[in-house]
Amino acid sequence: MGEAQMAMSPPLRIIPLGGLGEIGLNMMVIEYGDAAIVIDVGLMFPEDHMFGIDIVIPDFTYLRERPERVQGIFLTHGHEDHIGALSYLLRELSPPVYGTPLTLGLVQEKLREHRLDTPPVFITLKPGVPVILGPFEIDPIAVTHSIADSVAFGIHTPVGRLVHTGDFKIDPTPVDGVSFNLQRFEEYGAMGTLALLSDSTNAERRGHTRSELDVGKNLEALFPKIDGRIIFTTFSSNIHRIQQVITAAQHNGRKVFFSGKSIVNNVRIAAELGYLSVPAEVDGSIETLDKTPDHQVVIVTTGSQGEPMSSLFRIATDNHKQIQVHEGDTVFLSARMIPGNEEAISRVINCLFRKGAKVLHEGNSSIHVSGHASQDEQKKMIEMVRPRYFIPIHGEPRQLVSHADLAQSIGFPKERILLLENGEIAELTAETFRKAGTVPVERVYIDGNGVGDVGHVILKERQHLGSDGLIVVAIGFERETGTLRMQPEFRSRGFTFEEGSEIWSEIRETVNRLLPELEIIAKTGLEGVEAKVQQSLKKMIHKRMNRRPVIIPVIIQV
Repeated sequence: MGEAQMAMSPPLRIIPLGGLGEIGLNMMVIEYGDAAIVIDVGLMFPEDHMFGIDIVIPDFTYLRERPERVQGIFLTHGHEDHIGALSYLLRELSPPVYGTPLTLGLVQEKLREHRLDTPPVFITLKPGVPVILGPFEIDPIAVTHSIADSVAFGIHTPVGRLVHTGDFKIDPTPVDGVSFNLQRFEEYGAMGTLALLSDSTNAERRGHTRSELDVGKNLEALFPKIDGRIIFTTFSSNIHRIQQVITAAQHNGRKVFFSGKSIVNNVRIAAELGYLSVPAEVDGSIETLDKTPDHQVVIVTTGSQGEPMSSLFRIATDNHKQIQVHEGDTVFLSARMIPGNEEAISRVINCLFRKGAKVLHEGNSSIHVSGHASQDEQKKMIEMVRPRYFIPIHGEPRQLVSHADLAQSIGFPKERILLLENGEIAELTAETFRKAGTVPVERVYIDGNGVGDVGHVILKERQHLGSDGLIVVAIGFERETGTLRMQPEFRSRGFTFEEGSEIWSEIRETVNRLLPELEIIAKTGLEGVEAKVQQSLKKMIHKRMNRRPVIIPVIIQV
């Protein structure tokens, strides 16, 4: 493209719809003119204050209003925070979905649970084989992570090349032998890269992330020392970790029993696609678990984050139909403790100890390694790609800022680093780099079958109810005259004191003193009665108890 054409061409736009400033919800739009591609469509699991919420998904408003622009959806790997919201996007848009075989296998399994009007078109990616789509050429690049078949993307555009790393670490000894393609990233450095978008998750961790193979070596050393059953928990998508458990079990004469819907499905899919090997002599049927001696048992299950519906939680609390804790069991929590889950994990660990089990976790044993690059690998990525501009992605604000600081520490110019927030638009040309407005990015809450019908106001009300409780006051008035016909009745839920206590006497007295005034107000409208009851009770209870329960007046006309 000549200089005159370059001057007339539109800028390249990078629009994060999720994943910047948080862990999860990873979703990025790359747009040139009237064409766009989407990289990942991830979910986030609810935080403690999100009462009743099942999952959180990105805001699709920007794409929903421009469906004709979306040329394709490209998936970096099969973790929930990168593919978990895809089924919701495909209800509204129907572009082709591109991914490696394992990623698409996991996606297709998830989509069976959703009834889509239009069956998606899936196209398999192979590292080193580019896809040309509109003005984009997308080059999948093999990387190592905590799930097999992970890729980064080199994206060729009329403005210049981008490199989007996805989640990665540089593992010198990958379990499956599929190496991180250092050479291809160096080639992007030699060709010239406009911008690097790089994983920031471990930007605060010094050094180099340990190899996944280290976990396998530690399991091989630990398993022979354990006399009782082994209950091993990890993320259901960590196929490499599961393979190493299977291998260690085989070497120690144990059978492996899988428990939990997601882990059973993922093991089946990975085995069918050739990413996992489960020898027949190791594969145990859960129906025969009770007949198998404890020293020959390994149970692989989910629940490393203390999730209330997980298999491990149900095992620890005696609510699992097929598995109970035996004294002498050793439980492996082989996953990083995600911030915010500490209390839930601690509860599960304490339950297990009470029942006579031992618990190994990241804090007391080397049974987990991260799937994300630490500082040395992040530096190497920048040095290999040598981008003109740098955009930290995937992480909370402190991680994004730490990644930007890390880039500066190796000489990357501060003025060519752009820290974006979700919804902010980055516009790039061959010579310029700037923020250019915002798009809507409200979090969308999934509550049961409801999509987006619970917003911040409803969540705030749920928090209010959860913290201070509810008081209902029912009063009846004559429809025509406003005369009192039903004395006040009171009900409460989640309010601290019994209804015969002193505070309840004060509540009744407060409302009874209002009755003459309420009769006058009722003549002109019941809304005024509700407001007066709410105002008076809130003021009294706050003054008396420093609490703010939800007050619901029920005004009845008779």
